[in-house]
Amino acid sequence: MSNDKSFLLIPNHSMAIESNSVIIESAEADMLEKLGEKYGSLGIAAFETHASITSLSGVVDKSKLKLHLLNSFEHDSGWRKVVNYFRAALTLPFILVKYDVVYIFCPGYNALFASLWSRLLGKPYGLYIRGTWLNNKGKTAFWWRSAFKRALFMIVTGESFKRRLQVYCNNVVNEVPLTALTPSEVDLSDLSERSYSRLIFVGRLNESKGVRDVIRAVAQLGGEGINIELLIAGGGTEDEILILNKLRAELEVEDNVRLLGHVTPNELGEAYKSSSIFVFPSYYAEGFPRVLYEAMMYSTAIVTCEMPGTEGFLIDGENCVYTPPADPQSLADNLRQLLNDKSFMLKIAGNARKDVERVYESFVDQSHTHQILRFIDVPLVNVN
Repeated sequence: MSNDKSFLLIPNHSMAIESNSVIIESAEADMLEKLGEKYGSLGIAAFETHASITSLSGVVDKSKLKLHLLNSFEHDSGWRKVVNYFRAALTLPFILVKYDVVYIFCPGYNALFASLWSRLLGKPYGLYIRGTWLNNKGKTAFWWRSAFKRALFMIVTGESFKRRLQVYCNNVVNEVPLTALTPSEVDLSDLSERSYSRLIFVGRLNESKGVRDVIRAVAQLGGEGINIELLIAGGGTEDEILILNKLRAELEVEDNVRLLGHVTPNELGEAYKSSSIFVFPSYYAEGFPRVLYEAMMYSTAIVTCEMPGTEGFLIDGENCVYTPPADPQSLADNLRQLLNDKSFMLKIAGNARKDVERVYESFVDQSHTHQILRFIDVPLVNVN
């Protein structure tokens, strides 16, 4: 049963609003639904977008949320962004005072504003750190240190982030990934029919995720007579999808590269099962993306870039192959190595599966939602 406490979510991405629904990331929608069983009032404060972004596929009934819009304009150009951030900085304190607990997704300017205002107002707040906050010199800026030190708790993406942030906060845990999957639910006997010439990319379709580099690498290998298939699962803007389709046509790989769009969890599972290599050459400043955990569960050979959150866990040549960012030629070379050496491919895939099993065995909570509730001392009964 719900209590009379209130909970505010501040994501670090925009939300779309339809007639009766709020469209956000699917994992966030699931989280809010579960939190709604414990809180009498839920709110979300974010920029609103009117653009079509297929990666936003989570739907929440608008009647179950209080919506707080932080922007004056579409967040799509320099001066408009400045105005939007100025408005957010001024508006957030008047929103924060209405809630008992605030949960903030970091990094981002709105996250920084919300954290510092929460600190000034004495408002309990937790942080979800899913991207890097470090500056170009690898240091933590003074204002982020100020935000971190007063956080009630931090849920972070990856053991590397956990080690770095424990100096600021006593309650820092590696997240139970925001995915419905667990290793125990993935039956490895289902993988016997997978194709050793099929690759899969899963993620948003923006350029910094490296998806265009993957298509170029597939074209490079095809020109060498190495015939492979690439599945691309994920959503993006209309422009991003158009760019990928043009690239497929220009490189003459339309028959080799399939855009699946946003897929259901069952469809995604089937795509993982049928693929032997997970390729994710992202150079976006992120922690440990949930798709890496998913790929490890399905015992796929991972080809990715080094990221701040993978340090010390993903080891080149052991449970993954690291490739340089924004370098399709090197990516093609690394893929060729795996395709030509099946024993090496199976080795790093098997090690990845064992390592993700160990990670899940270390969790004391069943889900990300349980982690939140444990830190804010709300009973966990019936929260799954």
